[in-house]
Amino acid sequence: MFHPIKQGFTVIFNNLKQIIMDYLTVIKYKSPEVDESIVHSNVQRIIPFSLFMIALQIMNIISYLFLSNASSTIRICFLITAVFLIAICLIFSYIAAILCGIRDTTERVNRLTVLAFLILMFIGNMIFAVIEAYNFHTINYFLILSGLLAICPLLKPSQINISLITAEIIIIIALPNYNLITLFQLVMIILTSILVSQLFYLNYKQSKIKQYNLVTANDELQIKLETDFLTKLLNRYGLDRKVKIMLPYVTKSKIPVSALMIDIDLFKSYNDTFGHNAGDNCLRKIAWAIQNTVNNDTDIVCRWGGEEFLILTYEVTLEDTIQIAEKIQRAIAKLKLVAATDEISSYVTVSIGAVNKVLTSYKSYIDLKECADKELYHAKEEGRNCISINNTIYTLKEKIDKEII
Repeated sequence: MFHPIKQGFTVIFNNLKQIIMDYLTVIKYKSPEVDESIVHSNVQRIIPFSLFMIALQIMNIISYLFLSNASSTIRICFLITAVFLIAICLIFSYIAAILCGIRDTTERVNRLTVLAFLILMFIGNMIFAVIEAYNFHTINYFLILSGLLAICPLLKPSQINISLITAEIIIIIALPNYNLITLFQLVMIILTSILVSQLFYLNYKQSKIKQYNLVTANDELQIKLETDFLTKLLNRYGLDRKVKIMLPYVTKSKIPVSALMIDIDLFKSYNDTFGHNAGDNCLRKIAWAIQNTVNNDTDIVCRWGGEEFLILTYEVTLEDTIQIAEKIQRAIAKLKLVAATDEISSYVTVSIGAVNKVLTSYKSYIDLKECADKELYHAKEEGRNCISINNTIYTLKEKIDKEII
């Protein structure tokens, strides 16, 4: 007989337990992005809050000036307070509209705006509540204030607790005569407002946490998709996305772009002699040397495939391109990676094919890469460990050999 009732209570208890656990998890969760989103949401809520408050104050003016039997002093106080609140609402609605239209507003500005608005609203509405409690012995306006604080702004537990407890103490002091029933009503109003407020806060923050975690997971997946696992450089997919971002700027500005195709000389022999683990380590070190040679803010470095790397750099001349290629050769020589054979050098070297052109379209970018690849082939034909630009060979072999001895 009692089994269904017991089962029902068990379900209710488990649901409440889950809600409490979720609430504690959400409260403890720290994320600047989520906190900023809550503050921005509160800025957006200023406008509907203000519209409701203006309508309420108009009703107050009509009620206490034309319908109430209150004294002239009380009516004047109500009128001044109502006009004050309407003015504050209009001013902060305008500020909120401006802040919502600006993308790069700082969290501090938004937070201070919300805080100032809520403090002024609290003071103005508490004046109404105190006058009502003192003169009419009712707490109707306190009920309205509690409801507004519970629904409109997204407040943390400490914020809503301090606001409502402060309001209750002031109302108790203002009431000339109160009994246990009145105190019970005040306590129930506060508890209900806190519960409603935290349910709104919990629901909103939970949704933002899920959204933030999803965006973070997507960003991490995007990075993995665009990154070469071994060298941590961009792969071809990542290169293509970066180029599509860069291309409109360089084509419109007619800025020269240089492509440098880099190949590790006799890398197959290196793998065969030292093993694939050593080959992977060699690739990592050379990738690191290349990455630290270029300008990471503007240049694009990619592992093109196997032992080949591609660099795209813009706003550079032909002479700049030659200097970049020479820096890369020097950086790799300084690694002093022992070569598998002395056919070229005692240490691992690279061949570089480079080209410098003004791009006009995505097709011209494809042509740029093909030209760089042809220059690399030319460098290999000329004995490797050199740089080929416009079919002209530049070699630093003797200088580098002296530098690393």
